[in-house]
Amino acid sequence: LRALHPEAKVPLLVHGDFVLYESSIITEYLEEAYPEPPLLAAKCAETAALRAQIRLWTYWCNQLFKRDVDRVKYGTSRFPEAECGGAEARVKAHLEKLESQLEGEWLMGSAFSLADIHLYPFCRQLFGIKPLPAGIAIPPPKLAAWMDRVSKRPAFLKTLEA
Repeated sequence: LRALHPEAKVPLLVHGDFVLYESSIITEYLEEAYPEPPLLAAKCAETAALRAQIRLWTYWCNQLFKRDVDRVKYGTSRFPEAECGGAEARVKAHLEKLESQLEGEWLMGSAFSLADIHLYPFCRQLFGIKPLPAGIAIPPPKLAAWMDRVSKRPAFLKTLEA
């Protein structure tokens, strides 16, 4: 890992002689290398805005949601106290945002996308924290149903076998 990744972290993808790291870059690479089923929306003018929205959800996940989930999960054992202050309230607001986005089966409506793939692991981590702060102890109903749908996808179940 140290020889392949400049930060010696996961995730790391080795595909033949090609080495790649950073989850959102890996998933976009896999989307291009294996375009079926499409997870970033078909490449045409009508879906350019949808692809941009998927990328915005990925950005939001990586820059805001994950950051606050980590601060709730690890607290002052990994982060300065000043960074942890307000993290629980921000996570609660993030969950409200996700709950309001889930109008269809998936984050972007009827199609499973990279937005679902990028957000799910951090929702799963969050609700695996024991004990969770009282204000975020259970997932909101639409988010809980979405997490259940993701966890039952054949590709997800296959990754658990590995």
